[in-house]
Amino acid sequence: MITIVSLLCVLSALGTYKFMSQEKINTNLIDSIGGVLDANEGLKFLEDHFSIQGDAMFAVLGTDNDSELKVIMKELSSLDGIKQFVWYDSLDFLNSFGYFSRFINIDEFKAFLKRPALKDQFVYIALVTHEFEPSSSQSFELLKTIRSKLDGRQIAFAGMSATAEIVRNDTLGQMHIILIIATLTIFLVLILTSNSITELIITFLSVGVSVLLNFGSNYFFQSISIVGIAMSALIQICIGVDFSLIFLHIYRKQRGELSALVTLKHITPTINIIIFSSVLTASAVFISSLFIELSLGKELMLMLIKGIVFSQITSLLIIPSLIVIFDKFNFKLSIRPLIDFGATASVMGKSRTLIISLFLVFATFSVLFQSNITLSYFQLHPKTTQINQVEESAELLSHQLIIVVPVIPDNGTQKDFIDELKSIEKVNTVLGAFSALEINEKLMLPLLELGVLKIDSNLSGFFSKVDDKWYTMSTIILNGTSEDANAIDSYNEIVSITSKYFESHYRFGVLAAVSDISKISAKDFPLIFLFALLFLFIMLLLFTRSFTKSLLSTLVSMVSTFAVIGFASFDKVPINFLIYLIFCIFQAARVGVCSLYFYSSLNSSKKSTFLPNASDSTTYDLSNPIIRSTLCFSLTCFILSLFTKNLIVKHLTIFLGLGNILSSLLILTVLPSVLSLFETNTEVSIKKE
Repeated sequence: MITIVSLLCVLSALGTYKFMSQEKINTNLIDSIGGVLDANEGLKFLEDHFSIQGDAMFAVLGTDNDSELKVIMKELSSLDGIKQFVWYDSLDFLNSFGYFSRFINIDEFKAFLKRPALKDQFVYIALVTHEFEPSSSQSFELLKTIRSKLDGRQIAFAGMSATAEIVRNDTLGQMHIILIIATLTIFLVLILTSNSITELIITFLSVGVSVLLNFGSNYFFQSISIVGIAMSALIQICIGVDFSLIFLHIYRKQRGELSALVTLKHITPTINIIIFSSVLTASAVFISSLFIELSLGKELMLMLIKGIVFSQITSLLIIPSLIVIFDKFNFKLSIRPLIDFGATASVMGKSRTLIISLFLVFATFSVLFQSNITLSYFQLHPKTTQINQVEESAELLSHQLIIVVPVIPDNGTQKDFIDELKSIEKVNTVLGAFSALEINEKLMLPLLELGVLKIDSNLSGFFSKVDDKWYTMSTIILNGTSEDANAIDSYNEIVSITSKYFESHYRFGVLAAVSDISKISAKDFPLIFLFALLFLFIMLLLFTRSFTKSLLSTLVSMVSTFAVIGFASFDKVPINFLIYLIFCIFQAARVGVCSLYFYSSLNSSKKSTFLPNASDSTTYDLSNPIIRSTLCFSLTCFILSLFTKNLIVKHLTIFLGLGNILSSLLILTVLPSVLSLFETNTEVSIKKE
């Protein structure tokens, strides 16, 4: 068995290497969200007809007449893959258009592209579009080239490529730190609470192998969102430690004077039932992610279930093999745990009424406060007021909306359309061909057909002919952010104005994606939460055959989820919608797994025990492995939240850590307290293990 697993690990390592080297990790958040969204439809139109897949917009500091910068910008504009490179000096060619120069006014364009800074310096803005997928190596290499060419100058990037690069660096760039932190945290908890060094070794090996197998299997996928990879790894660590500690806990209880093989044969049916039912319950809960409109739901489901299955495989195959291998060292390497959580049961058993009362109060407040949470969508880093003028200009570029409309409006004129857009309070400026060309759009058609504008790719890049109809592209620069109080209202106003002038139009940008997802999340997230709870209840009902137990665990899941969300609402910090989605699913799965452990142990605790009833005995029995597993995962999450620069990862680790602690606490207090009300208290003999 060890030989087979070792071979699988080698193959998984090769698969992991191939997976990483072939750039199958997608760090473009908008692309990974997918779904039938206006933003995705607009992006596809740009890809198909304007040959634009991404952008590399940036702001750079220079002097008033910066000859060195002019040379560098000219070199950058000729790089392979660049579709448009619009900056201050690139517009000068328009003045040599002869007769048509009288119809050109580029003052507004230039005022935006060259902005006064301190003393005699200026911030130059470059609007760059390219034909590379934002999260591709070509896109990242382009950003690297721009940085190297402008080395020594203040520079700040914005747009899809920059965002994808930030996500990649903040996640993959910190992967080694994450692994080190997780390893050290789990090691510390286990060394303080274990009975034997072999338990620590077995847990590390089993979890490590399962993570390696899961990551290596990603090679067979064409592309995987970095969100799915990071979340499945975190959750797999949690479930893997759970399975390992429960397995070893049951084995240690039954070992006694029996041999390792006899003990394993004796406990295998019980272990199989617990792990198999836990896997099915967790998988059923994760399937609830399919009920959201976003394509990310399917990917998350596949990644999470895949991780759970690999944890099951390693638990049922590797742990027994390792137990046999290390059995002869078990007693030699035995240690006295510095912390034993089993004694908590006797305290809980005396406080049932208080615990139930507090739970009811806690549940009420959790439901009330969770509705106050504010969702975010593409905010990756905490806002800061201490930014320089270059970063401020780049930040302005991050809040833009690309509109593609026919050259000939169905109503009114292009000038009327642009003027009405500019009248919106949140709109800073509108940059497009008709922002500079003061010419009737009907006179523009002959110029387009004759190819007059092909003199310069920057100008011709604003136009494309689609099915015998000419379209033009404009960029709307917005003040503030894409998620402030007026953002969606302004976006709806832009869409309304665009629809007024053009029957067919396309839009793309962060603001469009925020609007799309906010509409979907309003109806999908409550739906997915209900489905997660429903699947949890159904699976528990199938395995426990008890309506009371199933309902009680479902309530624990709901209350613990609402409590963490309610707690977050006090901070007044917007929470990314992905966190809400993943946490709701994870919390239901976590409660399901721990509840099945509890109920399985409860069935075997109807015998002689030194506690008043079976529920208290079960709490005594399971409190040690559950609390130890909770500490391993939650402490890892909390420490990671201190190191990560990514706001999504920071908030998600805090949510998962708090949710893990709260769900375990409620399972070890509320479940035995409520279930004890349904038990018949009988005289039992006092028997100490």
